[in-house]
Amino acid sequence: MMNASREIVEVNDALCRMLGLAREDMLGLKPGDFVDEANREIFAFQTARIDETLHRIYDITLKSKSGEDVHTRFNATSVCDAAGNLRHSFAFITDVSELRRVESELRRSLSEQGIILENAGFGIALSGKQKFLWVNRQLEELLAMRAARCKTAPPP
Repeated sequence: MMNASREIVEVNDALCRMLGLAREDMLGLKPGDFVDEANREIFAFQTARIDETLHRIYDITLKSKSGEDVHTRFNATSVCDAAGNLRHSFAFITDVSELRRVESELRRSLSEQGIILENAGFGIALSGKQKFLWVNRQLEELLAMRAARCKTAPPP
């Protein structure tokens, strides 16, 4: 939880474990102190929005005490008084590092599969609803040659 001055005033054990820090090491600091360099601008933008919107969801990379990246999803909420002044804000912070690792692995795998399918020595097609959705280069060349032959062949 952050106060109106954007200082951490409460933190749970799960976040402490996630970052490898003790509660007392985090209290009084600003959440931006834990954001990695590449994400500081995004975090500053989201922090500035605290006064504009009551709810924000965004992904940000934090740095643990050991210097490791911790990919997180912030589900942040602001609490205002009756006059609309910010009292405090808090966030549910979820470690999505494993999700990011799996997504990266999936992208790599799909890229490799695409290279294999595109460069296979035979024609491959993905079809649906009686039409081709995708064809590899080999099948494209075979279909183009057949189409060319059909255009130049005399009628039977």
